[in-house]
Amino acid sequence: MRFLILILTALTFMTFAAPSFAQDLPRESLIGFTETEKVGFAFYHLINKNPPYLDWITTRPDYMKSTPGDRMKIMDYERIRLRDGFANYQVDRDMILVKLPLLYTLIDNPDYLTNDDARNKGLIKRLLVSIPDSKTPYFPFQVGKFWVGVIPQGLEKDMQIDLSEEEYNVLARGIVDGTNFKNKSMVTTVILKPIMADEKSPMVENKMPVFLMMSDVASLSIRGLSEELLWGYTAPWYLGAKSQELMTLHK
Repeated sequence: MRFLILILTALTFMTFAAPSFAQDLPRESLIGFTETEKVGFAFYHLINKNPPYLDWITTRPDYMKSTPGDRMKIMDYERIRLRDGFANYQVDRDMILVKLPLLYTLIDNPDYLTNDDARNKGLIKRLLVSIPDSKTPYFPFQVGKFWVGVIPQGLEKDMQIDLSEEEYNVLARGIVDGTNFKNKSMVTTVILKPIMADEKSPMVENKMPVFLMMSDVASLSIRGLSEELLWGYTAPWYLGAKSQELMTLHK
């Protein structure tokens, strides 16, 4: 529950924003939809059901504060908007973007002295990425009347990134204290691809059901105060998919 509270606090003051590199911008048909709505679209696509749009609309603060006449207008407009968004959403290409603090620890790369490839590339450091309070490693989104917990599959296992000294120095210079790299909290944009959802066996956090949705980590990025890219990681499968997409567009 501590992780849920921590993430909810983070999401209160952070906006969901894509990194500035163009390949990660949402498709034009999905511009204007929130990340929470896209989480809902993904969840219901994966369980092969239509979303309960009325629940999504009636639990919104603007709807609850409106007059009966305005509620009818909101309902008519939002029902069409959400149906169009759900119809246009594609799980394989419409990613979920989350911006929140992750923990980073820097160690000497244990493979540097024994692995020829690491040594030839000068990969002297290893960056370990983890989620605060990883006993419940999910990002919570309130979708209508219930919560969806988006799990970044294999984040702590897979996110062991080897860095050259130059890459490390760029990252260290861009943050306030580049010398302390043990469980250092840094705001990170995470791009996730939903892959599987469970509607039958929710986790229960403080008597509250949380329905889980697994996702693959497509990329991570850390930016400085001026939004300059300090460090970024892109999964090979995502980089390959984007390259193929660009090749198709330019045929």
